[in-house]
Amino acid sequence: MRHRMVQGYAYTRTLKGQSAARLVVGVTLLLGLLLPALPFADVGHNSCVGQDACTGNTGDVKNNACDGDQACFDNTGDVGNNSCVGYRACAANHGTIGNNSCNAEGACTNNTRDIGNDQCNTPGECAH
Repeated sequence: MRHRMVQGYAYTRTLKGQSAARLVVGVTLLLGLLLPALPFADVGHNSCVGQDACTGNTGDVKNNACDGDQACFDNTGDVGNNSCVGYRACAANHGTIGNNSCNAEGACTNNTRDIGNDQCNTPGECAH
């Protein structure tokens, strides 16, 4: 079927030599490059329990961890098993937390260093 061209457009209203599918693919690829990737954290069993317990969290959380209101609110560090239990225990933490650590109210709030196993289990002990 022949179409008469007028200023680069066919009467079918598609661009000369372009298909709608190519345009959609191009726009999709462009958006994929422009939009930032969203980080996804792995969360273990019985973890992130409590109001806003893991809101804003981007670190991986093992089993039975981040238990309490805002326990790991805005946390970016990885959290080991049975850690960060208590109100804001690891809120705004940026270090790696080992197993059985930071188990008290505000124990590791605003922490920036790595914390090993069985450490910082009293209120505010490793908070900064």
